Amino acid sequence: MVSLADGESSKAADEELFSEDIYRHAMIDFVQDERVKAHLDVPELHADIRIDWTAINNTLPVKAALVAVVRNADLYTIRSTIRTIEDRWNHQYNYPWVFLSDQPLSQEFKHYTQMLSGAPMYYGLIDQREWSYPHWIDTRFAEMEMGRYAEMGLFRGGSLDFRLKSRFHTGFIQYHSLLRDLEFYWRVEPESKYLCDINFDPFLFMKENNKKFAFVINDGERMENIPSLWEATRNFIMSHWSFVVPWEKSIQPLVTNKGWQYFNGCLFWNNFAIYSLDYLRSPSYRTFFEYLDKKGGFFYERWSDVTVQTIMASLFLKREELHFFNEIGFEYWQATHCPIQPEYRQQCVCSPEQTTDTHSCTRFFLSLTNSSVAQDVKGLYQRRKQREKEEQDLKRLHEKETKGGSH
Repeated sequence: MVSLADGESSKAADEELFSEDIYRHAMIDFVQDERVKAHLDVPELHADIRIDWTAINNTLPVKAALVAVVRNADLYTIRSTIRTIEDRWNHQYNYPWVFLSDQPLSQEFKHYTQMLSGAPMYYGLIDQREWSYPHWIDTRFAEMEMGRYAEMGLFRGGSLDFRLKSRFHTGFIQYHSLLRDLEFYWRVEPESKYLCDINFDPFLFMKENNKKFAFVINDGERMENIPSLWEATRNFIMSHWSFVVPWEKSIQPLVTNKGWQYFNGCLFWNNFAIYSLDYLRSPSYRTFFEYLDKKGGFFYERWSDVTVQTIMASLFLKREELHFFNEIGFEYWQATHCPIQPEYRQQCVCSPEQTTDTHSCTRFFLSLTNSSVAQDVKGLYQRRKQREKEEQDLKRLHEKETKGGSH
């Protein structure tokens, strides 16, 4: 078992900063507010060392890693997820694991995660400047709005942690020193389950096919969470035309109309996602994040990384740069992707009847990108609709007979 260093940076590593770090480190001037200080009253978190690629399997064809943002309390849920990924796939490759946290991870956490894999494991701290209110946020107003969102019953509407994590995943994780040399990273969430044996290298597939973002589940956003996000997006588009991929080459038809007059709420879930780091560090991506960040919607509203990254993918990526990994069975909370083609039955432990692939956004994406599974998903959707119709007809017939028998 390989355990690699935790957290101390060398002077050379500190000096070798990306030009993008200018923006990150400009946020050192926090609002002098007691409620902000409460979140910062811990020792300063230093940058971590880079991944030592000389200590990693030399046969790996891609510089890539499995990355999870966790806390000590996530130990047993992330262990379960590590186990499924290792059993289903990574035991064949030993791609490294990276665990990032806003708190020092305990020796217990490190011990019990290292037990599950022969791959190198790295444990990194998140810079406090990337996990706190930036100085331009009115914290009292932000907390008042969080209270209002909680009263509305919106999922995690009152959670500051949710907002901090969303902002970090959107704009900062790609610059963490442990990800600095990576070409791709696979986002891993505690509590997620992988349902199929994976008999190929998704990282290599991404690299060889020039893919920038991959996923398996779509869902819909509630507009109450993001009342001003689309207006901000439209304003950005109007002033940054050169960043935007032409309509007919992008997936913009999936999320809006030709005049960008509305956002329909289609989302790419990123609880499982594989990203190109070149894409996440691109000028278009970075400029849009910085623009949105200054708007304050990560705190004043409930802008999530899922929603923002979906909009980014629609604006900045060509259709062929996105990929739906049909072969990777995945479950997170109440959403499931299970391959419906018969050839996957032996390597999966899920029922195709469980799959949420018939979601309208998934069907539209598969059709828009001419996916080979589009017709299969369409067929499943039609069978489900027919079954629902038959059930409704039977219910109405039963109600009619019951009512007739009562006279």
